[in-house]
Amino acid sequence: MQLTPSARKGRLQPLGRALVAAAVSLALQLGGGSACAQTTGFAWGVVVGADRSLQAARDEARQAAAQIGRTPTLYSCNDWIRTIFVLTDRREAFQVLAAAQQKIRPSAYLVDLRVWCPGKRMVN
Repeated sequence: MQLTPSARKGRLQPLGRALVAAAVSLALQLGGGSACAQTTGFAWGVVVGADRSLQAARDEARQAAAQIGRTPTLYSCNDWIRTIFVLTDRREAFQVLAAAQQKIRPSAYLVDLRVWCPGKRMVN
């Protein structure tokens, strides 16, 4: 199988992210990953935005917090600042994902923060 240049760099286009989120959602609804959800230190991330500037990311985080009713975390990853809701409960993660897709943007997606973007760092 040959990968596209963006796939080789670990980037997914919006349709790819939506397909991955849908596949993860279906697998988890069918019971896959339930053991992982019980693992200590497991964290889900609902990614709702990516910005180049810290100010734009902070503005987006403020708006996202108002829409969802919880405070997102900012992570720097591959020269982008991602706005992410961090959750440890699987059901709650899917509730926040559904709310984010409805209220913020349909392209919001879910990640496993243990493996997502190995070089990530939290931004204040």
